[in-house]
Amino acid sequence: CRIHPPSRGEVASHMAAAEYDVFVSHYRGSAPDFLEHARAKAICEALQAAPFGLRTWFDDQGLGPDSQGQVVQALERSSCALILLSASYISKVAGEDAQESCRTEFSSALRILSTSRMIAVLMDEASKTHKPWAGIVGTALGGEPHIDCSVEASADKLQEISDRVCVLRQLPRCTALTPEAFPALRLELLKMEIYPAIACADQAVNGFPGLTYRDAAITLARQETSALRAVGLWACWRTYAPSEATIDMGNGTTLTRRQILIEANRADPMLAPVYSSLAYDITTTGDKTFDLPDGRRMSSPQLYRESIRCDPLFVVAYNNLAVQMGERDTVALSDGRVFNRRQLLVEALRLRPAFGAAWYALAVITNNERAITVADGRQMTQQQLFIEAIRWDPRLAEAYINLAASMTAADFVSIEMGPGIWQTFTRRQLQLAALRVSPQHPAAHNNLAVDMGLAEFVTYPDGRTVNKQQAVLEALKYSPRAAHLYLHLASTMDPADTLTVPDGRRATRIDLLVEAISLQPDLIDACRKLAESMGPSERVTLRDGRQVTRDQLNAVASGTALPSAAAGAQAVAEDTPHAGAPSATAATEGAKKTGFMTKLGGMVKNWKRRYCVLGPDGVLHYYKEATSKTPQGSISLKGAYIEAQDQPRSDGRPHIFLLVTPGRTYVFSCESAEDRAEWCRVISEIISQFS
Repeated sequence: CRIHPPSRGEVASHMAAAEYDVFVSHYRGSAPDFLEHARAKAICEALQAAPFGLRTWFDDQGLGPDSQGQVVQALERSSCALILLSASYISKVAGEDAQESCRTEFSSALRILSTSRMIAVLMDEASKTHKPWAGIVGTALGGEPHIDCSVEASADKLQEISDRVCVLRQLPRCTALTPEAFPALRLELLKMEIYPAIACADQAVNGFPGLTYRDAAITLARQETSALRAVGLWACWRTYAPSEATIDMGNGTTLTRRQILIEANRADPMLAPVYSSLAYDITTTGDKTFDLPDGRRMSSPQLYRESIRCDPLFVVAYNNLAVQMGERDTVALSDGRVFNRRQLLVEALRLRPAFGAAWYALAVITNNERAITVADGRQMTQQQLFIEAIRWDPRLAEAYINLAASMTAADFVSIEMGPGIWQTFTRRQLQLAALRVSPQHPAAHNNLAVDMGLAEFVTYPDGRTVNKQQAVLEALKYSPRAAHLYLHLASTMDPADTLTVPDGRRATRIDLLVEAISLQPDLIDACRKLAESMGPSERVTLRDGRQVTRDQLNAVASGTALPSAAAGAQAVAEDTPHAGAPSATAATEGAKKTGFMTKLGGMVKNWKRRYCVLGPDGVLHYYKEATSKTPQGSISLKGAYIEAQDQPRSDGRPHIFLLVTPGRTYVFSCESAEDRAEWCRVISEIISQFS
């Protein structure tokens, strides 16, 4: 789960930047039913033309293989949905085909917009006379007002549709949001029990038609009213691309990400999301504290607490604060309430049950052997929490991956993907769903490949058909220094085969095994397989120049390290600590987890007991003792992931987990299975903040 101040994909779509005034859902049909599609297209084109000038989303040609993803994205960018009801449409929605476009559009609109932002339009006599409507259409819209276009979409009917759309946009009909209109808009949004500041930002920039979201935000940031200016500045911050150093504010001024947040806070110190954004900003840059314009100095947890003080309904702050806390930590809010991290997440879900990120965070910190009680009184297991996360936010790739990992190949789960719309997933289907929402996730590609046979093919969400080898290559493309991927790829090849790896090199099976061992010299299976392909006196050269024999490779299984890179050279036993790394005592303050683990050396393959300190800045320091002044090494968790190994190593070392980083794979042994589970959980939490 990516933990950061909410983007447009993480809040309800009626708060998102509306690229479209209205999403038009209709039955496209097939011959001879194209007349229905033609009528729907005519309505859409009339709404786009003068005098209405509405921005519509309309499926004219049919969607590609990722139809659900396209529909969800369009709905998130729409102010409301126009549901063109016909007998055929109602029948398709009520049917059992989960891939039917009408059903996908209707169920997604219900989940993302709710019935309050769905406009029912009757398109034929059957839909007019056969009420109540069948299935979920009748349940959701049967009691809602509708517009009758069963005979024709007259000018009066089109005007009625346009009026409804304008009301649902919550905007005046003027071309700019005036300071006088702003308080009323905020009040209306508060009544809707949504994030008021975020909604104001998104709805306010929509007051400037014809401008991009950023240009509208910049225009809003120039307003004289401080509250409007603050919202505009914060909306600008949300548009930052990772590659951008500054934003040109259009008046000769350029501002960095942090400068924009400072100015927003100066303009309106009560704008809650600014504090959460600042907390996220200092966490990602590794800063411990931040000096606010009013002179207060705050740490990241304090900024999240201030965000909650300014807006007790801002659930993202509850979620992000909980993710930063340790298992035994508690936090006191400004109203006197005291929470541990689990209670914070439960409180966030009490305020907003549809907050998928909080369901996922709660699942991650929940031991998979016991159930917990959530806000509505239900007892839920870890697997059920992952299911709930997907139900409320189908874009959480990590939720699909973790849920799939908890299942066998024969298991299946049913998830409510919309009101009354249930979809059954096998483990394979969950892995494919993860790829649909996160095509660059290496674990999603590799986990899918692990389940595949050598001769098996699977169709990716983008329509490509890939075999096992191609799936591993996809994983390697996004994690090119993961040793186990080279080993996995080698297992898909015959000795005489060659292939092209993502960096363009041609590689044989032996080349891949050499690469795996060069990246992780203690990878026993790679050493064994490479040794099996060698003659008694044969040598192979690793990437760092070391030459190794078959006997030396076989000896790795018994715990003997491979020789160092240069004869007589002193091997490097530890990693270089980060510049300015703290002492063990200093690092422990505010740490997410501390304790002793045993670490396998990088070059010299011996086990050493180390005092490990995991900080909220995404760095794992390890020391000789709990009182050491400097660490023996520091590991950045950015771009890393965890792999637990259930079987003891060949040297008998139990409770192993691998910490796979872009530069190296680290091997740790814990004192117990419970200790390993806790380390893996906490490290995974921190990784999720920087993923």
